[in-house]
Amino acid sequence: MTFRLGGGRSIQLSYRGLGCKCRSNSPQIQTGQGLREGRLARNSVGGENGGAEGNRTPDLDSAIVALSQLSYGPTRSRILYSVPARVTHPGPYRARRASCEYITEAIPMSFNIRPAEIADLDTIIDFNQKMAMETEGKSLAPGTIRHGVLAVLSDPAKGAYHLATSASETVGQMMITLEWSDWRNGNFWWIQSVYVRPENRGHKVFSMLYRHVEQLGRQDSSCCGLRLYVERENIHARSVYSKLGMMLTRYDLMETEF
Repeated sequence: MTFRLGGGRSIQLSYRGLGCKCRSNSPQIQTGQGLREGRLARNSVGGENGGAEGNRTPDLDSAIVALSQLSYGPTRSRILYSVPARVTHPGPYRARRASCEYITEAIPMSFNIRPAEIADLDTIIDFNQKMAMETEGKSLAPGTIRHGVLAVLSDPAKGAYHLATSASETVGQMMITLEWSDWRNGNFWWIQSVYVRPENRGHKVFSMLYRHVEQLGRQDSSCCGLRLYVERENIHARSVYSKLGMMLTRYDLMETEF
């Protein structure tokens, strides 16, 4: 990260582990007591050796001010700009005043998980239609899917939808249906109708939905476990499910459709 500080001076910071490597054309920064062999001193603020606070120079203060003026983007990223403090800023972003630019790897956005309501009917129908076309190349009959979704929203005995939202937008869904097990005297919760908007994939939306439902299931004494279908050739999905703690069973699915 390069900061232009005026008068032809600049400071460039790069990040590795808990250190902050510094290169500068400013004599004050090159020779400052807070820097040792090109790295920020790893001592506490106001510590025995003076600390980072006690060794600041005007140029370093300008760089820190520039960091504080960075504008916020849609995702968040982690950076370390001083030691031992850990600072979090959204990214990718650009500084408003300083002539600097910093792009970093995005980490998952935050989402809220909530139960679906009748008002979500059209969104769920749209998600199901898109999922059917994307995964199986099927076009669902509008009347059939509308009545099917409405039946679940109107009757908790049939199941429930859980939605992931960001701000006011719904970005993903998961439906749970029940299967009674007489062996276990409880219900298996089947995970179905999972869909995440393409632009929100890669942000662990499914994982958050799964963990939410898993927590609800563990708190419900009538729930004896979670199950789902997965295509054999869908290696990515199988890997995700395994990382969440799910295991393959020794059963294959067979059916007769009417």
